[in-house]
Amino acid sequence: MKAALRGLHRRRRLQRLRHLDWVDALYRAYLVGIVGVAALAALAALVGDGRLAVSTVTDVARSGPAIAGLAVAVLMALGLRSGANGGPFAFEAADVQHVLLAPIDRGLVVRAAAFRQLRGVVTMGAVAGAVVGAVAGPRFSKHGGDTVGWIAADAVFGVVVGLAVWGSAVLASTRGLRRGPAALTGAALMAWSGVDLALGTTTSPLTMLGRLALPQITETGVAAVGVAAVGVLVAVGLRGAGRLSLEPVLQRARLVSALRFAATVQDLRAVITLRRQLSAEASRSRPWFRLRPAPPTGRATWRRDWQGMLRWPGARVARVAALTFVGAAGCVGALRGTTPMLALAPIAAYVIALDVIEGFAQEIDHPDRGSGLPESAGTLYVSHLAAPFALMGFLAAVGLGAGLLIAAAWPATGSRSIPLMAGVAVAVALTVIAPTAASLSVYLGRPDRDLSMAIVHPGFVAAQQFGPVVLVALAFIPLLVAREVHPPTDPAGAALSAAVPALAAALAIRAFLAARRGETE
Repeated sequence: MKAALRGLHRRRRLQRLRHLDWVDALYRAYLVGIVGVAALAALAALVGDGRLAVSTVTDVARSGPAIAGLAVAVLMALGLRSGANGGPFAFEAADVQHVLLAPIDRGLVVRAAAFRQLRGVVTMGAVAGAVVGAVAGPRFSKHGGDTVGWIAADAVFGVVVGLAVWGSAVLASTRGLRRGPAALTGAALMAWSGVDLALGTTTSPLTMLGRLALPQITETGVAAVGVAAVGVLVAVGLRGAGRLSLEPVLQRARLVSALRFAATVQDLRAVITLRRQLSAEASRSRPWFRLRPAPPTGRATWRRDWQGMLRWPGARVARVAALTFVGAAGCVGALRGTTPMLALAPIAAYVIALDVIEGFAQEIDHPDRGSGLPESAGTLYVSHLAAPFALMGFLAAVGLGAGLLIAAAWPATGSRSIPLMAGVAVAVALTVIAPTAASLSVYLGRPDRDLSMAIVHPGFVAAQQFGPVVLVALAFIPLLVAREVHPPTDPAGAALSAAVPALAAALAIRAFLAARRGETE
């Protein structure tokens, strides 16, 4: 039976290779290679040779394992949620209908797919861990070990973390765990690691596992307990592979197939919509709170956008809150000398903005809905940016407050403080550039665009999708400028001046959208 399954997958793989356009595949690999080399070169240039102070290393050794364990707990909670929604397996519809429904052991088929998927999990975990080790090694090497040792240790940690997240998803999927119990289990894991962080203890297996990420400055003996727990988690999940329910698997297979096509043609809006369906992220039937009755006349788009945002599901609210905290932590880390951490901030802000401009995106999804209004399409588009500006401003203020709290808990050692006005400049610039950049990305991917451009020139369309992230990154230039200026130059004034490019880019995008007359132009 195993030989028959291997033969079936081998013939299907050969059939795909027979129809593969090798020129297009090489072109895509070329683009990925160029981007990867550029990213690694930039990372190497940003890290530098700065060393951490002894007090900072002591703080990291004391709280680092618990922080790493809490991060793993958050990822495992996401894995449990994915498993409760039918993940992590993504079978093709033909596999579900003709293989999983065949009179053979279902666990045999699922475990074969799991081992194929496991290769990618191990590879991605090792690469991610090695990148973290390359960033941390030069700064910690003075206090223990060398850069190569840090890279190797963190690569192992990345593999174990990948197995923990993947194993939690497999366990939830094969054991039929419901969304409610999965959410409670994830919350319990995060609470356990949070207690360890608050009390300075090491009771959670994830906190013990966190010591594996800092082998040069902490004792790693108890890390074996965390590794063993991960091994048991993966084994138990695979043992119950035969209990996999077919209904969510078939639904997931259809959505994944559509998601792959949308990603192939660089349709960002379709990717977002399908991703929400995969995670069962449906709008609330009742808003978090109701708006006051509106007057007969007024700005209907303002009210409609707020009504949509007030129906965000709890998962989306939690995601936006977590990304806001991640962005704030990235900014504080960059101010403390770890410049690569600043890369987290624009990515997190861009993902938040894609959720915030949902009203604008729905207007783009239905280009004929406003055709009967006595105003141009551009005026309608721009009116949909008012509510996102307001919400993004609130989130930027929350992020600024979170950054100040993180900075207070992580005091600067041997460096001068950054003025509050630098954070204010970032918040103001982010308020206007993030929604406009995300709206530009959604507009460029509108339904009536020329799909042949996406298929023939994937690099050009990829630039359209990733260019807005670069625009969002302009909002964080004031932090770097304020960090680098020296007296007699005023850091606050320099930071405010550095926010001008982001504001100018936002005005240019707004003018571009306002000039649109219709979707057929």
